[in-house]
Amino acid sequence: TQVGNPVLRALRQRDFAILLGGQSVSFLGDGIFNVALAWQALRLPSGAAALGTVFLVRSLTRVAILLVGGALADRYQKRLLILTGDLLQMLAVGALAYVAATGDVQLWQLSVVAAVTGLGSGIFLSSSSALVPEIVETGSLESANSLRSSAQQVMLDFLGPALGGVLVAAAGTAAAFAVDALTFLASIVALLFIRPRRTVEAVGPSTLFKEGREGVGYVARTPWIW
Repeated sequence: TQVGNPVLRALRQRDFAILLGGQSVSFLGDGIFNVALAWQALRLPSGAAALGTVFLVRSLTRVAILLVGGALADRYQKRLLILTGDLLQMLAVGALAYVAATGDVQLWQLSVVAAVTGLGSGIFLSSSSALVPEIVETGSLESANSLRSSAQQVMLDFLGPALGGVLVAAAGTAAAFAVDALTFLASIVALLFIRPRRTVEAVGPSTLFKEGREGVGYVARTPWIW
């Protein structure tokens, strides 16, 4: 379990250790949000239909931005894009926490928040992976990717939902949403303290639409991806 372990090699590098810490807290909040959002949707009169609608909206919005996310990361500073994604989600979830505290949540409100968080998480996902090579040495990339993946699985799929269930049961969905909104601050602060070594390189005359279309075409031609 020493830092000298090859699996933990990337933790020797200050910027990655800071980034991983901030994003791990944010992933924990995402797990909390998923449980609270599902429970809030199920409490609406339409129940399961509302739940399906909300998560469909979130998924479609995320997929839509992921189609051009790589092209955006090629053109703009990845740290700025991630900050934008985090801020969008923090504001949307914070607003939902306020609405939930009033006890009058509507399906359209959940759908709007789902769309905004889907957009923000899509920006985050496409840019955060691309940021890693800019803050770690080439020989530590495998370690960095492994650590990020492990942190995401543990926090988002295990600890986050468990904590979300406890929060919803003990204090209600408003409290769970508020906690999730606060976790984005950890990611934002971490991003402010890192110093990427490389900057965005100039791209050719290709447009975002063209690059997005090429990406979709590549996926369609590569069955193992989709």
